[in-house]
Amino acid sequence: LGSSTIWVNSSLLLQRLTQPQRMGRVMAFEFACAMLFDAMSATVAGRLMDHGFAANQIASGASGLAASLFLAWSTYHLFGKGAARSEFNQPIERSKPFQTVLP
Repeated sequence: LGSSTIWVNSSLLLQRLTQPQRMGRVMAFEFACAMLFDAMSATVAGRLMDHGFAANQIASGASGLAASLFLAWSTYHLFGKGAARSEFNQPIERSKPFQTVLP
């Protein structure tokens, strides 16, 4: 549930910061990266289980990694970096939402 919320919010931020002409490419790349890391985490967890680690040990390790990433990102955010900057909190003016550019 928590990772889904983070993914949705990061996708919304990407949509907000991306030029409309590049939106499809950026969102496709973001989705491809998400699927790649999903497959990699399943592979690593399977390999660790093959080497004798219990599922609760793997889950504890993943939770520790997630908590450390959360602390690092929160610290970055609290110091006004990234999406916390005021320029990202301004309304975006777009002329036409689905404007096609023809040659």
